Parts: sequence; C-alpha cells; structure tokens
Amino acid sequence: MDSLIDSLSTLYKEAFWQSWMPKLFTGLLIFLAFWIGSSLITAVIRRWAKTLDPQRQQVFMLLATCIHVALIVVGVVTVLGSLGLNVSALITSLGLSGLALSLAVKDTLSNIMGGLMLFIYQPFRVGDYIKVNEKSLSTSLEGTVTHLTLRYIYLEGEMGQILVPNASLLTNSIVIFKTPPADTQ
Repeated sequence: MDSLIDSLSTLYKEAFWQSWMPKLFTGLLIFLAFWIGSSLITAVIRRWAKTLDPQRQQVFMLLATCIHVALIVVGVVTVLGSLGLNVSALITSLGLSGLALSLAVKDTLSNIMGGLMLFIYQPFRVGDYIKVNEKSLSTSLEGTVTHLTLRYIYLEGEMGQILVPNASLLTNSIVIFKTPPADTQ
C-alpha cells in the first residue's frame, strides 16, 4: 500500500512540475520584460529631466515613478493571467478601489494636478508679485511668491504668509505684476 501511495505521490509531483514549470517560466519572463521595460523608460525620463530646471525636474521624476509603478502592476496582472488565474475580478476590484480612492482625495488630487500645471507652464516664478482673485471668497490674495510645492504656493503678503491651494490658481484669474504695487514696497 505504501508503494502505491509513493508512486501516486511521485506521479502527482511529476505531473505538477510538467504542467506548471512552463507557466512559471513564461510568467517569470513576462515579469522580467515588464521590469526591464519600465526601468528603461524610467531611466530615459529621469535622464531627460536632469536637463530641465529644478522645478520641472520634480514633475518628471514623479511622472517616471508613476509610470514605473503602473507598468509593474500591469506586468503582475499579466503574469497572473498567464498562470491561468482569472484576473477579471482583480482588475475590477483595482478599478473600483481606484475610483473610491480618487473620490476620497479629489481636492488633494486637484491641487497636485494644479501644481503639475504650474510647474510645467510656469506662469510665474519665485520672487514674482501676484494677485489671485478668489471667486469663492469674493476677495483677492496677493503677495510675493516665496515657495512653490505640488499642493500650495506660498505668498508673503502684508498680513503674513498666505498658502494658496494650486487648484484655485487654475480656476481663478491671476495678475502677475512686473513690479510690486507701490503700497506694498
């Protein structure tokens, strides 16, 4: 009886390796191809970004990281599909999770996208005196730009430091003064 169990066990192990080894090897090659491809694309973007000014470098470094992560995720899903797993439920759950997350952080994402647009188009620079006409506040915010981030710009105004969300810079009008008004000097 023991010899029968041993022979069935050996047969099962051999059948397992014969059916799964090609799939595992194919999956490993697919993942390796995605890893190398994403690394090459990321390296090209990062090398090109180093030729830009420091503010724009941040944008393209962030873009390179996002592309790298996205390609690795697509590679993992492709490998799982090549192994014979049903990935449609995984893709659906990733899509729904992404939707829920994006709705939860909508304002933060709009500020980050506004920051990216400001870094790319650079309508003003650090040291410029600007005035932002806030529709929602029925007022305007003005001051000298001291710092730019992906979420806020920092203005130094007569009342102190003002943080202006980048999303409001995309939806409101901005006046960029060549020289600061006389009453602020």
